[in-house]
Amino acid sequence: MAIVFVSPKKRQKKFTWAITIVLILAVIAISFITFLPEIKDKFIAPAPPEISGIPEVKINFKVIDSEQVKDLEPFNDLQLEFNYAAKDSNGLEIIGVILSKSKESALLSLQNDGFEVVFIEQTNIGRLEPFIPY
Repeated sequence: MAIVFVSPKKRQKKFTWAITIVLILAVIAISFITFLPEIKDKFIAPAPPEISGIPEVKINFKVIDSEQVKDLEPFNDLQLEFNYAAKDSNGLEIIGVILSKSKESALLSLQNDGFEVVFIEQTNIGRLEPFIPY
């Protein structure tokens, strides 16, 4: 009769390997079950959508020639913002902002209001170099 002794370290090593293999197989099985529908969908072409419920769209281009559309006014030109300093009829200095199509029209508008323009400059909106950090 022979007695075979297996050391506790060998048993522990075998047990660790067995648990590791079982866990790896479980992760693979769970992943396969989880992602199987996505894998199937990639290989199976989707069915074309049904076209039965799409409404028919008709565009009436005669509306463009109607009287209501002919009377519409186009959008105004983009107005620029100008900072100004001016003196009124009493000699008081006024500092303000005016919106106008051009510098000349802003100057003319201020002069028509009775101001003597000392300085007028277009306001810069934004930064000259937007991609350079502060």
